[in-house]
Amino acid sequence: MSFSSDLKAELNGLNTSDQISAFVELFGMLKFRGSMLLKKEHESNRVFFIISTGNSIVARRVHYLLKEIKNASVETSYTINPYLSNSKSYQVKIGFIKSKLNIPFLEKVEIFSWDPYDLIRNDSGYFSDFLRGVFFVAGYIVDPKNSYHFEILEKDGSENIQKIRKMMYNTLRVKAGITEHKKGMKLYLKKSNDIISMLELMGSKVQLDKYERIVEQRKVKSNVNRSINFTLANAKKIGQSSANQIDAISKIKEKNAFSHLEKDLKELCELRMNNEDLSLAELGQMLSKPLTKSAVYNRMKKIIRISDELED
Repeated sequence: MSFSSDLKAELNGLNTSDQISAFVELFGMLKFRGSMLLKKEHESNRVFFIISTGNSIVARRVHYLLKEIKNASVETSYTINPYLSNSKSYQVKIGFIKSKLNIPFLEKVEIFSWDPYDLIRNDSGYFSDFLRGVFFVAGYIVDPKNSYHFEILEKDGSENIQKIRKMMYNTLRVKAGITEHKKGMKLYLKKSNDIISMLELMGSKVQLDKYERIVEQRKVKSNVNRSINFTLANAKKIGQSSANQIDAISKIKEKNAFSHLEKDLKELCELRMNNEDLSLAELGQMLSKPLTKSAVYNRMKKIIRISDELED
């Protein structure tokens, strides 16, 4: 299973705190992957909500939420892809009996046109429930071993993800991006800390812990690689500089000009010829009168200049 599937499996095992939480989570699903069905029953019209999904975890979660809400009818059916025998498409049909729903706030709203944002806008707990529902049907998270990416896809317009984006910022100060996708509009996060905040908000513990451990491991690995690259680059730089310095000293000796050098320059030349791998700072500490890296560098520049003059 993918990291995203494992996360949804974990979230599927969470219990809701009350009927309203279950109702809000269900409406998160309906807002992103729901549709309505008007059916003639006993000479009256009855409205049903339909959730279509290819994920059995989502279908099971809907059944759990409706069990918590109570007084709602549910029918589940599925079709099998003729080309993929293991691929099923589930359709969950939900019918609410408003008069029997024991949810006080519903007495003041019309269930079929209710806007959940009125309730969750100032309540992080209900926002958590709603976001979890949205993630079940429209969310995806990449395995952190590969990259940091969390997304929510809205197929029709961008009204809902715009509202979610605003609430993410108001609740957690998380700045989400929105981009156009071939299937709709997509809200996304690319920072590991922001994604960790989303996992925590939705109620994950197991996958949250796993995500945090992988992020830390990647940071350590990145620091080690950075240190190795710096060391290699530094060693290459030292090696190139040392080769240029040795070449200059060799030319001075070939021109029989070495004996004419000042005593301090001779000492530095001998040290360099016998210690090709040492840095200028290390050479400076080996001199009879220790010098700083800057002072050694200036002396070496003088030696190279003398070599260049002998070439003219």
